Amino acid sequence: MQRTRRGRTALYIACYLGKLDAVQALLKSEDPKYRADVRKRAALRGWAPLHAAHDNTDITKLLLQANAEVDCKTRKSGVTALAMAVFEDYDVAKLLLRHKANPDVADVDGETSLHCAVNGCRGSEMLEPLARYEAYLDAQSLDRSTPLHLAAKEQGERSVRSLLEKGAKVDNVSDRYGTALIAAAEGGNVLIARLILAKCADISATGGRFHTALQAAAPKGNSEMVDLLLKEKAAVNMRHKSIGTALESAMNQGQVSIALKLLDANAEVNAADKKKESPLQMAVRYTRCSLVQRLIQEGADIDCQESEVDSPLCLAVMKGDRDILETMLKAGANIHRRCKDGRSLLSYAIRHKLHSLFPVLLDAGARDEGALEDALRAGDTTMVNALLGLVEGPIEDVSGKESFKHIVHLAIDRGQVDILRALDIRGADFDVKDRHGC
Repeated sequence: MQRTRRGRTALYIACYLGKLDAVQALLKSEDPKYRADVRKRAALRGWAPLHAAHDNTDITKLLLQANAEVDCKTRKSGVTALAMAVFEDYDVAKLLLRHKANPDVADVDGETSLHCAVNGCRGSEMLEPLARYEAYLDAQSLDRSTPLHLAAKEQGERSVRSLLEKGAKVDNVSDRYGTALIAAAEGGNVLIARLILAKCADISATGGRFHTALQAAAPKGNSEMVDLLLKEKAAVNMRHKSIGTALESAMNQGQVSIALKLLDANAEVNAADKKKESPLQMAVRYTRCSLVQRLIQEGADIDCQESEVDSPLCLAVMKGDRDILETMLKAGANIHRRCKDGRSLLSYAIRHKLHSLFPVLLDAGARDEGALEDALRAGDTTMVNALLGLVEGPIEDVSGKESFKHIVHLAIDRGQVDILRALDIRGADFDVKDRHGC
């Protein structure tokens, strides 16, 4: 029989298009030139006619009567017709099972028909015939995921209930999902989590991307799931090398309500993630003042700066949050701590014209010998006047390492008349020469 350019036979095309009469004619033809071979595969994907007919009961029946290979796999993905049928066509799947299709044949990813069934639109219905034909409930794919993992993650409540009733194991560990409980916590379905816990699942089991169920639930912001896990005595301070503790993962996603619940459950406040960023630094970064206050009350290290990010006080200035800044200063944060790039807090506030923070920093004792020059360069009269008010005695040459000029020359060069008046009031020497003799 001839093929198209893509290697498809007439029988394959007829099956794919659901042309029952054409399939019958091709199968019954006595002319060898037109007689169809039910096992001939399409060249491109390696599909047999039985794969093409996976959603058509009548055509599938004809192919099976013509001795089609019931467990043939596609060439690339290794999927059987049964795996395709359980995903969308209940009747075809039952027909294939009656013709002794093996439900445990795995594709290239190690997934069986049962894996496909729980992902399909009629997953819970398909479990019954598959189980009746002794499909292995705990079949593992290449990443060791079982059908229960997939059903729990994708919120297939009926599928989970059916698998558990039939005896699926709850504590198998998948490389991707961990246990079924962790998968349920990631998926966010509290009822599924309850069903799994009712089967005595280990709430402290570890594995997968999120390590524990609590660490999977915390960054999702699912309060009900977190409440359930805490009620069941989930370990609050277990760490993972990538995401840290549950508190860190919640903070890293800005989940304030979850973080507060974890603090109520005695979460470690000074735990740090892989960047060594503490929960307090995360709270400041997300400008959550109430959470900052709570973390400080719980004993958070207010001056921590061993991380790849700035100290909490530096972050508060960078975020321009006066409430958080005042909260941290009242708690005794070190006003002289510098940012990671070496700048002082005062210098940062001046350069970014943070007028709401500037007086708070001055009142707290922030000082920087280059601050006046920074304010002159920024052309900010208010800040210059405030800084001049701090200078005792004659105005010194406070030029920085960049230009080597006296502050008067800086103001003249920029035509800053208001600042020149302020300097004159303070007795600046307008006849002074800079270091180049000008």
